[in-house]
Amino acid sequence: MTELPTERRDLVRAVLDLSSERQRVLAALNLFPWDSDDAVELEPRMLRSTLERALGGAHSIEELAQWAEDIEVREDIAMTDGRVRAIIHALANPALEGDTDGARLSDWIGELSIDNPH
Repeated sequence: MTELPTERRDLVRAVLDLSSERQRVLAALNLFPWDSDDAVELEPRMLRSTLERALGGAHSIEELAQWAEDIEVREDIAMTDGRVRAIIHALANPALEGDTDGARLSDWIGELSIDNPH
C-alpha cells in the first residue's frame, strides 16, 4: 500500500481523481472535521477526464456512481459549475435520474467539452 497524503486538500484531490485507494482516502478524510472553509473545486475538465476514463473502461458505472455519491455532499469539494453539479447529482442518484450508460457518459463528456455554456 502506498502512503496517503496527510493534508486535507491533497486527500480531497485524491478522492476527486477517483483514486484506486478511495476507501482509504475517505477514511483518512473522516479524521478531519466535517465543516471546511477550504474547498477544492471539481472543475469541468476534471470531471470530463474521469468520465472519459470510465467510458474507456478504467472504472465501472458502479464505481463512478459510488464516487459521485461519496463527493456529492462533501463541504470540502466545491462544484460551482452547474453542469458539474447536475452530472454528479445524476450519477449519485440513478433511482431519481435514470441509469448511466456509455451513451450518457458520451453526452456528458460532450457537454463538458464546451468552455462557455449558455
